[in-house]
Amino acid sequence: MPSQRIGDVEKLAPCVAKPEDTVLDAARRMVDQGVCLVAVVDGQGLKGTLTIRELVKRVVLEGHNPAKTRLKDVMMPNPVAAGEWENWH
Repeated sequence: MPSQRIGDVEKLAPCVAKPEDTVLDAARRMVDQGVCLVAVVDGQGLKGTLTIRELVKRVVLEGHNPAKTRLKDVMMPNPVAAGEWENWH
């Protein structure tokens, strides 16, 4: 297989969700897109993130119902973003 430079590889669309979305919806998006992180965004930009690790720690191990738990209640808030994410809406 020929090698490719990073700049030649097509950018992946980010996996995004709204703060009001459920953890279950976000988990389904992550699985469908084959990623381990969902970016939580609203009209003001990037508000937080939820990774698979955080999902296990903050939802599963704390006994929350993923179908009822909102991302805004378990996401890691105020992530540091660079590049395209700085102004993500």
